[in-house]
Amino acid sequence: MKINPLGLSFALAALLASTAAFGASAEEQAKTRRLKAAADHVLAGSVAIAITPKLDGVEEPILSPVSEKCPNCGRYHSFGLSSALEYERSIPQTGFLLPGGHVLCRDLCLNPENIASIEVRKGEATAAATLAKVFVEQKAVLLKLADPLAEAKPLELAADAGKPAGAVAVRRRLAGRNVELLAAASPTPGEALQREDGAARFQMEGDAALLDEAGRLCGFNFNADLAEDGAFDPAAWQGLDLDALADATARAEAAAANSTLPVTLAFRDVKPQRGAQQRRWSRDDDASKLTELKTLGTVVSESRIVVHVGDAREALTRLKTIRVFFPDGTAEDAQFLFAHKQANVIVAALPAPRPAHAMRPAGTRLADYADRLLTLVRLTPAGPGKTKIRSNRIRLDTLEPGWRDLPTLDIPARESVGLVVVNAAGDVLWTAVDILETNQSIGQDDRQDSNTMFLDAQAFAALATPEPKDVDGAIKPVSDEADGAIGWIGLDLQPMNKEVAESLNVLPATENGSFGGIVVKVHPGSSAAKAGVEAGWILLSVRPRDAAAPLKVQVEDSESMFSGRFPWDRYDEIPAEAFDEFLPTPWPAVKNNLTTQLMRMGVGTEIVAEFVANGAKTAKTLVIEAGPKYYATAPTFKWNAAGISVCDLTAEVREYLNLADDAPGVVVCKMESSGKAVVAGVKQFEVVTRVNGAPVKDVVEFEALVKDATAFKLDVLRMASTRVVQFKTGAAAEAGAGDVKANPDEDDDDDDDGSA
Repeated sequence: MKINPLGLSFALAALLASTAAFGASAEEQAKTRRLKAAADHVLAGSVAIAITPKLDGVEEPILSPVSEKCPNCGRYHSFGLSSALEYERSIPQTGFLLPGGHVLCRDLCLNPENIASIEVRKGEATAAATLAKVFVEQKAVLLKLADPLAEAKPLELAADAGKPAGAVAVRRRLAGRNVELLAAASPTPGEALQREDGAARFQMEGDAALLDEAGRLCGFNFNADLAEDGAFDPAAWQGLDLDALADATARAEAAAANSTLPVTLAFRDVKPQRGAQQRRWSRDDDASKLTELKTLGTVVSESRIVVHVGDAREALTRLKTIRVFFPDGTAEDAQFLFAHKQANVIVAALPAPRPAHAMRPAGTRLADYADRLLTLVRLTPAGPGKTKIRSNRIRLDTLEPGWRDLPTLDIPARESVGLVVVNAAGDVLWTAVDILETNQSIGQDDRQDSNTMFLDAQAFAALATPEPKDVDGAIKPVSDEADGAIGWIGLDLQPMNKEVAESLNVLPATENGSFGGIVVKVHPGSSAAKAGVEAGWILLSVRPRDAAAPLKVQVEDSESMFSGRFPWDRYDEIPAEAFDEFLPTPWPAVKNNLTTQLMRMGVGTEIVAEFVANGAKTAKTLVIEAGPKYYATAPTFKWNAAGISVCDLTAEVREYLNLADDAPGVVVCKMESSGKAVVAGVKQFEVVTRVNGAPVKDVVEFEALVKDATAFKLDVLRMASTRVVQFKTGAAAEAGAGDVKANPDEDDDDDDDGSA
């Protein structure tokens, strides 16, 4: 590809035309001529650079070397090396030829192992080059030519040059098959800026050769800002050769790995579910089944560690241990302290102080690190107690507003937890964390997503000592018995849709039926009952008193694959294996998105609930209470000898079966296809009301009644019909093989008459 070195920018052409058209003064015309001469001089020493990337035997760098900031979305659109290699494209650059066979150009932050070759071109002449030096305070590198470039004229600084008063930026563009270099000459270095601390700077665009008042070359600048008292001569810039760069990278990786450690979270096994519907509402089956998570944690003080939890947030109620692995090979169990409400992390206490591993936040102004050489380290879990460490040098641009108006970074890299930005001293400037989005509604398809963003090290460390409002009291380890607890305000709700909203004349209030729940029952003694809420009202939203915005309520439809018609008429045809996988409970699930969200808000929290009552909106202050036991959490007894498990009757089961509060019985909540009771005809979701003639109040009584017996007569209720099921267990079953009855003869003295 040929280079046209004679291109001149439209900016300079326009400047020349304007001075002629408006009769500029002789001084202005002389300045314009000096700018044109300077542009020609800089163009003569400018070169085109083509970097051929390399992926053979090495990984894609974690920082994309080619990226553009989108003017529409404001984010970086990055291009990996694989996309360049796919089309056999090089990465283009421009540079300035210096004496001694060196080329000065912008630092793309491409790791040396990802560079296959570098070609420098001027006109028809080409020469190979290698990376020789990376500058620390300028966003630039120095290349070393293998051979001279005949058509290029090295740019030398004037010996008696003054301070920068102008600039020439060089750009490249395609002109057919050739590359054209364009010089944009400016009578000032850039836009003059005055900082609050009194420092004067110029904001610049692009890489530039600097000119003094007389138009002579006085230096170069590759940073976004130019300080009046800065160093402009590359010979005076601090730089690292490849060996020194490798040493600096190793120190940065070690510093990051010293405080960001591998952590393993262990969870107890999930309780067996009771029917397919109890799983159906869950939004993340993987998290619900999780028993172990290998993750990362950062020691932010001598005794506290902030641990990333990723998709395991919902599993934290089952958390057993937090195992922290240190670089010396030792491991310790940390103690759970709390989960943060907005950052997707937990905070734990180390058993003993570890001051040597505490993260060291950088103490200077973050803005002062703009364009300086830093190291971006990515740590990822790589097995028990191990991390994989990769890194890239990085230059930071301007900061952007992030979570809670804290400054954040937007870098051309796939953001993930485990990313840490470290300076040359091993101090941490930035670390990545998942920030949970604030939901606007509570609904079936609702999920609290998160965005990964960078927090400065001091803000990240502050996650370990939050204000009380930022502690998520609902996310914490609980006992197996308490797992599945719900928040409760005492309302049973029916889903809303457009047709129902139209019939109730609440289309505007419910946004055409897209949200809202119809109150079908107010439980006596509940917070809603005490506040005067009535059946027929429509719940629109709930808002904790300290929250800025309410959450719209969307009630999920509890209907199953049977469209609300449970197949009792074909119940005996359903195989036992189908119950847990495919058959939902006949009664509606008590745990849903609303009761789960109320639990997250916290028992004892005051909320403002907005209703539509008698055609008008009204607000009620309610207090979230601990919800009652329900089918999925009711106390259980596993009867191994008979192959079934039973649990206590709960309110929703009694209501569905129209049973009085004092009616006896326990529900069959689990069964094995070969169990004695199952073979005799007992089915899941049926109610055992009597054992050998004795009424059963709960699982404690049931266990006592079956404990020492071997022959059984169970009164079994299926909806409104009761039957007697007889069978034997243990030695008695062997002695009387085949003696299994689901409907005993009427002449049996102990037979039940079939009444409920």
